[in-house]
Amino acid sequence: MRVLHITARADFGGGPEHVFLQVMEQIKRDGIECFVACPDDYPYNARYSELVGNSKVTQLPHRAFSIVSIINILRFIRRHKIQILHSHGKGAGIYGRLLSFLSRTPSVHTFHGLHVGEYNWLQKKIYIAIEKILGVLTKKVVCVSSGERELILSHNLIAEKKLQLIDNGVFIPNYEFPANHTGRLKVLSVSRFDEQKNPELLLDISREINATNLRDKVQIIVIGEGEKFSSCRDIIDTEGLNGVICLHGTTTSPRQFMHEADVFLSTSKWEGMPIAVLEAMSEGLPVVATKVVGNIDVMSNHVEGVLFDLEDVKGAVNAISAMLDDDFRGKCGRSAHATATLKFSAEKMVTHTLKVYSQV
Repeated sequence: MRVLHITARADFGGGPEHVFLQVMEQIKRDGIECFVACPDDYPYNARYSELVGNSKVTQLPHRAFSIVSIINILRFIRRHKIQILHSHGKGAGIYGRLLSFLSRTPSVHTFHGLHVGEYNWLQKKIYIAIEKILGVLTKKVVCVSSGERELILSHNLIAEKKLQLIDNGVFIPNYEFPANHTGRLKVLSVSRFDEQKNPELLLDISREINATNLRDKVQIIVIGEGEKFSSCRDIIDTEGLNGVICLHGTTTSPRQFMHEADVFLSTSKWEGMPIAVLEAMSEGLPVVATKVVGNIDVMSNHVEGVLFDLEDVKGAVNAISAMLDDDFRGKCGRSAHATATLKFSAEKMVTHTLKVYSQV
C-alpha cells in the first residue's frame, strides 16, 4: 500500500511531529510504503527524507496554495502509483482533497483541530462552506479527539459515517521519573507564539506570579517562536518579568527540556489533541492546562494535573502553586505517564490508522 502524507508545515510543531511519527511507525509495518509532500522547512523536511529517502519526498509551499504544486504533486502521485492520500491540517487538506479529485486517489484527512477561533463571522462562514465541499471529496476523516469529533458534527462539515476517532499518539519512554524537584519549580511550556497558543496568558500568569511570594519559587520556561515572539519578549524586558519567565526560542530536542522540568503548562485557546501535552505526560510531567477541547480529552482535573478556565489567571497560578507539593505533583505525574502509556502511544495510533487505510 503506497501512502502519500501531505502537510503544509515541516517546521517546529505538533503537526509535523505527528506526521513524522505516523511515517516512522508505518514504514515498520509490512506492506506499507510511505511518501511525503511538505515544504522545505527545518527540521522536518530533512527528517522525512531520512526516513523514506529523498526520492519519496516532494515539495509543497509553506502554508500557501500553488497551482504549480498541484500539477507537480499530481505527477508525483501518478509516477509512484500512490494509492492513499493522507492530508494533515487545514492547508494540506485543500491540497489533499483536490488531488484526490484530480487523480481519483482516495483521500483520508486529519484536521488536527477545527481552527476557527481566530476567524471573524464571515471568514468562519466561508471556511465552513469550503470544508463542506471538500468533505464530499473525502473518503475518511480522522478525528484526533472526541471533542474535535463533536465540533465537526456540530458544524455539519462531513457525514458522520465518514468520521473515525483515532487519538493522537506519541513515543512513550520507559525510564524512571524523579519524584522531587530541587530549587525553583520548573514550569515548561512548548508553544507557538500565535493566537491559538495564547502567549498573552503566559504573560498574565507571569505577572501574577511576579506579584506574589511565588516569584522566588517558580520559573516558567517557554520553548517556541512565532509572530508574537518579539512583542512578548519586549513586554517581558519592559516589565521586568525576566526573573519569572524565560523565552528559550525553538529547539530540536523538546523532550530533553521535558525531562528536566517539573510541570507542563498549556495556555491554548483551542486544540485538536495537543502533541506537546501528550509528550509531557509521557515524560511523567503533571499538566496545568486550559479547559478547552483537546486538553480536556487527554486529562482529567486533579488526576493527570489541573485544568483551569480559559483566561482564569488566578486559577492557573493556584494550580501551579499546588504543584509545589511533592506528593500531589508526583501523584499527577505518575497518573499522566500511565494515561499516556495506556491510551496515547504512537504504535496504537498507527495500528488504527492502517485499519482506516484498509477500509478506504
